[in-house]
Amino acid sequence: MGKIYVAWDTTKPDLAKVGMTTRDAFVRVAETENPDYVLFTDFDVDNEHIEQTERDIHSFLERYFSRRHHKSYGGVSEWFEGTPKEVAEKCGEFLKHGTSARELRITIADLEKELSAANEEKDKVLKEHERLKDQYSTLETKFEALKQILKELSDFDGTSSLQNSVAEPKTTNKLSKKSVKNALEVLRGNK
Repeated sequence: MGKIYVAWDTTKPDLAKVGMTTRDAFVRVAETENPDYVLFTDFDVDNEHIEQTERDIHSFLERYFSRRHHKSYGGVSEWFEGTPKEVAEKCGEFLKHGTSARELRITIADLEKELSAANEEKDKVLKEHERLKDQYSTLETKFEALKQILKELSDFDGTSSLQNSVAEPKTTNKLSKKSVKNALEVLRGNK
């Protein structure tokens, strides 16, 4: 378990430092060479997201307190213009309610992964849909061709229509080479 801590310099009662450590906060604060620097309070936080939690708390605190800048290079520090009690209260408020921002960020990242996987699945389904549409279209064309061949075969009785009108006797049914060839082509998928 990590710690978010609020510390202060007892000679500057209107400033508070908000930091983080994965060790004991008292030990961390005691490492400084400033004899007036002491721990005010600390909060338990998840080690896995401690750095992000610290950044989130700093951003949250900037809504309520001015943030001090380093005099040597001008960058922002972890010091806020507020009493340790005021700053600690806001840290507690954030950790009680504001961790939802961290949780939301984690949830959003998880949802982005799920959305990405769903999009990949959707692409697969769309490709399969297109393949099946093409397959259906091909089968439909073959079906229509076979229906036409069947019609030709059922109409075929070995005599011409002129012979039928003269009422000559029908000869045995023989399939034309063309009809058989067409049927075989359709069945092989060549038509």
